[in-house]
Amino acid sequence: MSTHGHSTRDRIVDALMELAAEQDWDRIEITEIAERAGVSLLEFREAFPSKGAILGSFNRRIDQKVLSDDDKSLRVIRLRLPRSTKPR
Repeated sequence: MSTHGHSTRDRIVDALMELAAEQDWDRIEITEIAERAGVSLLEFREAFPSKGAILGSFNRRIDQKVLSDDDKSLRVIRLRLPRSTKPR
């Protein structure tokens, strides 16, 4: 995994998502995540208290992408409802 240009937190999130694609969630150990992310256990604990907290960070990343105007491929399509006509 390339660590250039990514924050410690981003590398940890990416590492957990890679490991989750390879094995069951319950089998993923914090030491594996830290190793895959290229961080020490101390750095890991300073960034996140648990695997669940990493998942929360991943969810926020998704929310930011979806809500960002910068990424046109993820924009939500807005439906235009017809304007109501004048009452009769």
